[in-house]
Amino acid sequence: MKDLNIRLIRKATKGTILDANLVLLAIASALLASIGIYFGSSYLFLGSLLLSPFANPLLSTIYLFKAKHYRLVLTGCKVISVISVVMLVVGLIVFMMLKNEYKFPPSPSELIVTKEVIMLISLVVGMIGMFLWCRKSQADIIIGFLFSIALLQPLINISASLVFDDSIRLGANFMVITINLLGIIIGAWLVLVSKKLLGKVRCNRKKNL
Repeated sequence: MKDLNIRLIRKATKGTILDANLVLLAIASALLASIGIYFGSSYLFLGSLLLSPFANPLLSTIYLFKAKHYRLVLTGCKVISVISVVMLVVGLIVFMMLKNEYKFPPSPSELIVTKEVIMLISLVVGMIGMFLWCRKSQADIIIGFLFSIALLQPLINISASLVFDDSIRLGANFMVITINLLGIIIGAWLVLVSKKLLGKVRCNRKKNL
């Protein structure tokens, strides 16, 4: 159990390092997502989901908070903030360029599902993401894809709504990204708590034997 914790802390520490690769991935994913959303290209948008670097810094920060490494948690929060700002700015630039060329803005997004369903989905995403992150399996692409669906699209939609002055779309996507982020954190936290409880149960069984 101690070896597992040490391995995960090392992995989480690496996950909260801001480097050029992370910034480049954020720029590339935001660029593809913005163009894909504007022109309605599912291929470009799916490509942006695969490049988005949200998952590892966010899961690393949640784990470090659970492990009480609060200085590293602050570092992780800074990394997530930088990534978000970079993506938001890239989205703003892309949509401003498109606005100068095209006068017709993209249609405002409509919420098809309720807040409760959005929260439930984000909870499941957070649980699956943390479960796979804690394992040695090569599931980074799957985790990144799940997190990008929850966070990248509403973030880029916020950029679009700011450029095209769409207050309805702005409010809706702020709500979506807030619910998704909260749901992911709660879901990931539940997995960590359950793993700790299961670890204690196993230790007690060994002692009784």
